[in-house]
Amino acid sequence: MRLIKRKYLESVTSGRLWGRFSADLGPAEEISIGAGLALDPITGVMAVKEVSNDNIAEGAAIATSKLADGGTFELNLRKVTALSSESTNVQYPGAKLLFDELAGKENAGVASTLDAAILSTAKSYADGLVVGLWDDRGAFNASINSYPIAGGSGLSGLILKGDIWTISVIATSGVLLNYGIGSTIRSLVDNPGQTPANWSTELRDLGYTPENVSNKNTSGGYAELSLFKLILKNVFGTVTNFLTTAATFPRTWTMPDKDGTVALLSDIPAIDNSIEIPATTLGYDGTIIRLTSVVSLAFGDVCYINLNGKAALASAATEATATGVVLCVEPTLAANTEGVFLLYGIARKDTWNWTVGGGTGILFLSISGASGNTLAQTVVSAEDNVSQILGFATHPTRIFFNPSLIQTVYKA
Repeated sequence: MRLIKRKYLESVTSGRLWGRFSADLGPAEEISIGAGLALDPITGVMAVKEVSNDNIAEGAAIATSKLADGGTFELNLRKVTALSSESTNVQYPGAKLLFDELAGKENAGVASTLDAAILSTAKSYADGLVVGLWDDRGAFNASINSYPIAGGSGLSGLILKGDIWTISVIATSGVLLNYGIGSTIRSLVDNPGQTPANWSTELRDLGYTPENVSNKNTSGGYAELSLFKLILKNVFGTVTNFLTTAATFPRTWTMPDKDGTVALLSDIPAIDNSIEIPATTLGYDGTIIRLTSVVSLAFGDVCYINLNGKAALASAATEATATGVVLCVEPTLAANTEGVFLLYGIARKDTWNWTVGGGTGILFLSISGASGNTLAQTVVSAEDNVSQILGFATHPTRIFFNPSLIQTVYKA
C-alpha cells in the first residue's frame, strides 16, 4: 500500500484483517496507529496486538510514531476477529487491508490504485478455485443433432469446462442419437467444439420392468425356475413340462441349431429293419460296408477280401480267388478307390434277366473272374472249381445277396 499524507491505521471490529503489507514513507510522513495495532519503534514493524474478547472502540488511537525520512515500514497482520485474536500465521492472498475511510475523519482515505490491485488479486484467486466446476446450463434441445454450440457460462455464451446440459428433446441423428430425455452432456474443456473426446455424455433414460407372467408371451406360455428345475408352462398353467437331471455333478445340455419337435419315447416310431425293394436301377437296400477296390469294378461285381483288406474280383476257378463275400453297389468304382459294398440285402439292375423260382433261381459264383460276369445260375463242373451259393433271384432284375461261407471244391 502507498501511504499518502498522514495515515491512520486500525483493526476493524466488524470484520477480519489479515495479510502482509508494506509501504514507503515520504519525507516527514507519520503513521497514526488506531485500535488493535502496535508499532515496534526499534524494528519499525507494525503488527496486530493480542486483544481480549472485549471490543476495541473504533478510532481509539494507541500511539503515534514517526519513522526516519524516506524510511519503510512493514505491517504484518494475523487473522483477527472482533472478539478474539488467533496466533496462527496463516496468510490469505488477495485480502484487502481496510483503512478507516469514514467521512469527516481527518486521516481518512486510501490509495484507490492499491485497493484495485488487491481486489484484482483476490478475484483471480477466487476465480481459479471454481474453474471446471459443474455449471448447470439447463435444458438442451438435441434435435439440432450435435453437441451444444452456445449458451455456455463464458463471455457471450462461450462454452467452458464444466458446463452441463440436460436433454429435453432427443436427437434424430448424429453423435447424440439414442440418448433419451434426461441424459446429460458435459463439456470437459473450454471451447470444446464438436470433438466427442471433449464431451462427457451420461445416459439417463434406462428403466426397469420386473420379470413376471404379464411380461410373457400370453399365447405361448412362459418359463420359470423351481427347485433347480426349468419349468415350461402354457399361459393357463394347465400344461407343465420339467427339464431336470438326477446327476450329482454338472451336466451340459446343448440344443441342436435347427427347428424340431421334442417327442416322448412313445411318440417315436419303432425302428423298421425291413429291407426295401429298390425303386430304381442300380439301387440296393441292406447292410453295407466301405472298402477299397483292387481293380476297376462295376455294379453287381462279387469280391473277396484279399490279404491287404481290399476288395478283389472273386472267381470260382480256384480256392484262392473264391469266397465272395461282398457285392459292389457303386455304378462304377475305379481301382484303389473306396466305395460302398453290400454285405447282405437286395440289389437291382434293370439289365439283368435272372431265372426266378426253385432251384433254378439260385445264384452261384462264376468262374469268369471278370467285371460284369461274377454271378451265374449254373453250378461248376470242372476239377478244383469251387461251388459257392451267393443268394437267389427274386425278380428278373433283382437279387437277394446272401453269400454262404460254406464252399464245395469239385472233384471229378
